Amino acid sequence: MKFMYYLFFSAGVVYTIITFILGGIFDSLDIGGDGAFEGVFSALKPAVIISFITIFGGLGLITLNKMPWYLSIIISFVSALAIAFSINKFIVVPLYKSENTSSGERAEFIGKEAKVISTILENSYGTIAYSYKGNSYTSPAKSLEGERIEQGSNVIIVKIEGNTFYVILK
Repeated sequence: MKFMYYLFFSAGVVYTIITFILGGIFDSLDIGGDGAFEGVFSALKPAVIISFITIFGGLGLITLNKMPWYLSIIISFVSALAIAFSINKFIVVPLYKSENTSSGERAEFIGKEAKVISTILENSYGTIAYSYKGNSYTSPAKSLEGERIEQGSNVIIVKIEGNTFYVILK
């Protein structure tokens, strides 16, 4: 029993470390890929599965010496399931939703007010902050008229091209 818990816990920790290291390497080299299932939403995401495995193994190791093995399995399983569910609901799902703003939703930004948080230089870029559905976002912005807009100014979003928001002074 103890071996099984060590195996689950170790696998979760090793996977997390390898993913962290390789994620940093691939990000810095700008290596990535798109899969056919990118739009599929499921609770069976790697972060949730690894969280469950790691928590199950870790709690199993903690509880095994303090109670009978069958209670250890039940408590570890139920606790890991509850924590993995919470991670999915409160971390993974909100991150997934914020990443996948459709262009239809982006069209709703036009006409909305934003605040300049880094000065938009003449014929150049700056940064704006705005809120949408209760979440705060920042985006690169450019003046539609090519003028300088100072930090702290209120602006109106008039156009979006790619990831650049074009704004005018309010």
